[in-house]
Amino acid sequence: MRVWSRRVLFVAVLAGCGGDAATEGGADAGGAPDAARDADALPELGCGSPEAQALPVEALAPRATDPDVRPGDPPHRLVRAAGTPSGRLLVFFPGATADPAEYEDLLRHAAAGGDDALALAYANDVRIFAVCARDDDPGCQENLRLEILRGEDLSPHIEVGPADSILNRLTHALESLGWDRYLDEGAPAWARLAVAGHSQGSGHAAMIGRFSETDRVLLFAGTEPAPWTRRPRSTPAERTFGFAHDDDPLFMAFPNSWTNLGIPGAPTSVDGGEPPYGGSQQLVTSAPANPADENFHRSPVSDASTPRASDGTPVYAPVWCHMLGR
Repeated sequence: MRVWSRRVLFVAVLAGCGGDAATEGGADAGGAPDAARDADALPELGCGSPEAQALPVEALAPRATDPDVRPGDPPHRLVRAAGTPSGRLLVFFPGATADPAEYEDLLRHAAAGGDDALALAYANDVRIFAVCARDDDPGCQENLRLEILRGEDLSPHIEVGPADSILNRLTHALESLGWDRYLDEGAPAWARLAVAGHSQGSGHAAMIGRFSETDRVLLFAGTEPAPWTRRPRSTPAERTFGFAHDDDPLFMAFPNSWTNLGIPGAPTSVDGGEPPYGGSQQLVTSAPANPADENFHRSPVSDASTPRASDGTPVYAPVWCHMLGR
């Protein structure tokens, strides 16, 4: 069971078919809600603490940040840094067809550790794994990911224009939130960003880490061991972490991609252990998934599938905090 006490959820009010949204609770998307300021008063607030579950989540519609974005996508989700701000932003990319609202607990624990945290809604309606399994082009995954990331016409399997690219959506979200501290000359200031993702989204995080030096790259149940994972990288391998469940039907692909990416260590169980898990950054669990949604692919990070402690805290919160450096 989740602990909902003192939790404030800022729900988007959708206006019309375009999906534009404002946030409830007495503040617009760029303001600081009164409830968010109350987070400092929560006892023992920190990454991994039960009190992190009470941090407020806000919603921001992509089209509210840029009218050229396609209609109908779910809102971005964000949690503002609580306590002493770290000066870092966690950007999280959901898996294929997943909603940013499925990953709110990770955002809360990152914010409890001092990070601003944003789960980005982007063009994730094409399943890269399934599409490229039917394509003999060894660059299939790379081209699909680069089109989603940059909005360039690189793949016949998807149509993502510049407005719907990850780069444009992220930049406009940061501008709308007044988070200029995470921008540099109108583009994401990658050195101040940790990028993370689940499944397909983890590959986007890894691709960003290939071309830009980020603070961290965190891969949950991903990515594929495609040729692009063997290319030189801008983000050092020492700042890259992988975490997956060994009962995930796709699990065997992950250690292979982690090795390609140079992630330190060998696959190491976190079950019954404590950080730093023997110094390995290739982390694995065999723990049962949440009985409410027994999905081993989603369990490392998705709210519904992540197992819970008796106080409602995600069992994997210490793993998340270790990966975040908290």
